[in-house]
Amino acid sequence: MLPHYRGQGIGHRFFDMREDHARALGRSHIAFCAVVRPEDHPLCPVNARSNEAFWRGRGYAPLPGVLAEFEWTDLGDTASSVKPLQFWMRSL
Repeated sequence: MLPHYRGQGIGHRFFDMREDHARALGRSHIAFCAVVRPEDHPLCPVNARSNEAFWRGRGYAPLPGVLAEFEWTDLGDTASSVKPLQFWMRSL
């Protein structure tokens, strides 16, 4: 996220809405998956920080060994490649 958007509650509002919707559907758990990239990935913005502290602060935890793989072409690449995505989950 761009620095001038940080601290305005946008991320919390997004997760609040997702979680409220899941509760309205009668769900007891909620999950998402996030791309796993090395900290020195060339597309990582300067001074970027991980979202893991935010996710953990909202009660999410990574599900050990629960990964998905999707394929797409990154910006600047000419061919697609497979990317791992880690699933995170919490109880509602």
